[in-house]
Amino acid sequence: MEKFNQNIENNIEDIKNKEILDIEMDILDRTPFETIRKLFGDETYLIGGAIRDIIFKKNHLGDLDLMTRISKQEIKEALESNGYQRSEDSKFSSRHYSIKDDIGVYNF
Repeated sequence: MEKFNQNIENNIEDIKNKEILDIEMDILDRTPFETIRKLFGDETYLIGGAIRDIIFKKNHLGDLDLMTRISKQEIKEALESNGYQRSEDSKFSSRHYSIKDDIGVYNF
């Protein structure tokens, strides 16, 4: 019986691992994550609603929320050295970014 239970536990782990890999592949397919990692480094993580939307297989992803360990100055420098310009009116437009300093948010 113990061997039977161990086989069931192993099968459940295999299923969990496959589901996690499927989600990871979906993230890589549906987001520009390699570009994001090049901009902000390996310790940059996709968080928030986009992850939820991918898990629940929604067709449209909204904005991408990121967490990174680099400073706000390094974020600004990475964006500008890759052709982004600061938008003073905080509106989304191609190749522009905006900053909400009071809460530490960059939109690009």
